[in-house]
Amino acid sequence: MSYKEHKDLVIHCRQIVIRHISDCSAFFKRMDDLLFQNANDAAEEERKAYFFAMRQLRAHETQFTEGLIERVLACFDQYWTDTVAADPPIKLNRREVNDEYSALHYRFSYLLGYAVPVDKQPLSVEMLSTCFKQSLARFVNIDGSIKTLAYQQFNRTVQLYSNQMYHNLNQHLIKQKVLTNLRYKQVEQLDDIVAAHTAKEIINTDRTVKPTTRLKQLQIGNRLIYSDIDPNQTVFFAWHSTLTGRYIFNDQQGESAIDVSQAELLDLFKHGLLTPLAKPTEKIT
Repeated sequence: MSYKEHKDLVIHCRQIVIRHISDCSAFFKRMDDLLFQNANDAAEEERKAYFFAMRQLRAHETQFTEGLIERVLACFDQYWTDTVAADPPIKLNRREVNDEYSALHYRFSYLLGYAVPVDKQPLSVEMLSTCFKQSLARFVNIDGSIKTLAYQQFNRTVQLYSNQMYHNLNQHLIKQKVLTNLRYKQVEQLDDIVAAHTAKEIINTDRTVKPTTRLKQLQIGNRLIYSDIDPNQTVFFAWHSTLTGRYIFNDQQGESAIDVSQAELLDLFKHGLLTPLAKPTEKIT
């Protein structure tokens, strides 16, 4: 195996990376809320600094995101174009595959043609955070405690959402018959992780919408019929983001099929476009 034999496959993985890194809305919305909250509690001079940072982030969101994507892709491309094998070669060990990240590292190494140290993986949380800091420093002029706050918030966002990127990349590679028999903990636990991390942090506002009984009954892994352009497409409820309020449903290949807000999801139910496939004894009715 070598990268040259799988160039088209790697190019498609690159597109998946772009799609995920492009969606930084969770970070910007959360930072806007945090800065506004801190400004209300701060003295006059500090309040000005927080509002200045809010304006900076809003004004440069597009440039920042483009810069972040550019840096992440540079790391990704370098990983695949570096043709010098590890010396001495590192033996692939399936016993070390225990989650989405290590499975992706294993599959990437397999496609590359040799194993590399795990810290050389181009999509690690550490690498993503480094790219974030470089992009922030270039486009947004903030310093001190506000910069630290931005770093901390982005790290939380990456830790919560990167697993979904790893999952989608793994599912695409599985679909393409790349090491289909790896066994590890799947991404279905992501919703619980998001809830646990955000329960202590989320800002309660009057805009919070209480979930309906139907949404409360929706469980990770539930199968539903999605009647849109393709009639009777089966989708699976993948996860609900507590940060953004988005509901994500994957198709049978593991790719994202539906990504909607709570209001949009309820509208799909209302108009019969999304129908649960559940037995009478199960929770969804």
